[in-house]
Amino acid sequence: MLTKNSTKWGVSIILAGILLALTFIGGNWGTTFAANDIDDYFPVIDYIYPEKILAGSPDTQLVVIGSGFGNSSNTAVKVGADEVFYGYVTETGILVNLPSRLFVNPITYDVSVVMSNPDTLPTIPITPWDVESNAVPLKVVEAQSIYLPIVLKNALGK
Repeated sequence: MLTKNSTKWGVSIILAGILLALTFIGGNWGTTFAANDIDDYFPVIDYIYPEKILAGSPDTQLVVIGSGFGNSSNTAVKVGADEVFYGYVTETGILVNLPSRLFVNPITYDVSVVMSNPDTLPTIPITPWDVESNAVPLKVVEAQSIYLPIVLKNALGK
């Protein structure tokens, strides 16, 4: 009787040891999930240049600096609520041309980066499988005039 219980305990300890070893070593365990850095999936804008554009300006290049932008085949810059623009994408920046029609009147746009599934471009409305970065403001400002007083003096000081 004592031998039977000893054998059961011995087998249980060996199985527990094997499971513990597999836990530490790792293993697939029937899944293919792999954790990746969050920056691989969520774009983040650090800043844009220019931050302000004069109302009435011509077409303007906007530079978006940040990280996690993907590539030109699946990334766009969203300006306002309903416009996306496609441009040249690098690891740390996006260069996109914005049309002059956006700069007619003073307004503040929210600028964000939208990434879609690989090899599909984001569209409006944004689909549930697209990811969007934080928004930064792009201000279209009215040109300011500076008036300086003109002081007239004749050459003789009179």
